[in-house]
Amino acid sequence: MAHTKQTSGKSTGGPAKRGELPLGSFKCVTGRGQKIIKSVNAKALPTGLDTIQSAIEGTLKPQIWNLWCLLCRDGAPIMYECSYCPRSLCERCLVIPEESQKDIKSDNIFFRCPGCHEVRDKRAGKDINTLYFGFEDVKGKPVLARPAVIHGRIELSSRSEICTIPVLILNFVLDSIDCLGSPACIMRDALHSYVPADYREIIFDVGTAHKAKQHAMSMAKLVTELEPHQVGHIEVFIHSHLETVRSDIWGGFKSTRTKGEGGDPVAYTISDFFMLVLAGGMADYIKGATLWMLVCGHMVRETDAFNDFKDCIKHYQI
Repeated sequence: MAHTKQTSGKSTGGPAKRGELPLGSFKCVTGRGQKIIKSVNAKALPTGLDTIQSAIEGTLKPQIWNLWCLLCRDGAPIMYECSYCPRSLCERCLVIPEESQKDIKSDNIFFRCPGCHEVRDKRAGKDINTLYFGFEDVKGKPVLARPAVIHGRIELSSRSEICTIPVLILNFVLDSIDCLGSPACIMRDALHSYVPADYREIIFDVGTAHKAKQHAMSMAKLVTELEPHQVGHIEVFIHSHLETVRSDIWGGFKSTRTKGEGGDPVAYTISDFFMLVLAGGMADYIKGATLWMLVCGHMVRETDAFNDFKDCIKHYQI
């Protein structure tokens, strides 16, 4: 049986030849990075801190609530939805006496979750939390005759949410990198029980002009496939290596004539790297996403490289 040479890809960063973009194919990123704050959603959901008012009149109710209970992080036949934020509590964690069931179902009764109750006490300048009743009338007076009974405890912060909006995870992995144990995979597995998490793993190699063209075509196809689906959050992970002298990012490898043998690594400037990897309309699709850049620390330690990275973050709005 004939044997072919099988050379494994390099698994650490190091020297690499700087690649150049095809002429006239991409636009350069210029300027210096500035701090920007944005949300994936066009209109962010209200939170207890933003929507609590001194009186209940005029308070806008959220349009979407969490499907899972803030306390037990599970569901139930009856869920009490907060009138001021997207959080919910289930009937097993918040016990309402039988004689009060009819009262809390009235149209002019509002439910305030423990997190929003805490916010109101802090805004009122109180050093301690007042008794929690949960249900209030239009004037903010408790409906229940005695404080609500809560079974369990909040293991998250009082203003945390168990988000149920679909999440899209895009995991860009440089060819030859083993992403076993990647934070992207951990996030996918952790969110699986709570929200629909669409996970896409993209193995990229843009080391030559031909490979870059093929990658751009595959990205255009992927964007066309993803656009009809609405997602609340997009998480973008990028796994690659860094060139240790200029802090360029590895984009792929040169082609070789020997089958099964990888060529020498090709690195690009940070701006060129993003242009190649986020080609085919992907850059526009992920605007507002959260970026997880999993590369070596040279990019942060080198001032010029870090400034270039911030320029790209500002340019692509991620």
